[in-house]
Amino acid sequence: MSTLTSIMGMLPLVLFPGAGSDIYRGMATTIVGGMCVSTIFTLVMLPALLRLDEDGSLSRLFNRKNKQVLHPAE
Repeated sequence: MSTLTSIMGMLPLVLFPGAGSDIYRGMATTIVGGMCVSTIFTLVMLPALLRLDEDGSLSRLFNRKNKQVLHPAE
């Protein structure tokens, strides 16, 4: 909800020309773009990654228990 209000609050600076929007248009575009990307990442990518890790496949990939130590030949 707060992301939506922030994006909608900055959108007039990005879309509509005016006396005040010339200075802040670049900053507003960066904020709106960053918030849209972070919202998509939070709502889509993060649950997908957590779903992949439900069975522990990702944790097994990074925490291998069968580590082999290579010893120099004697």
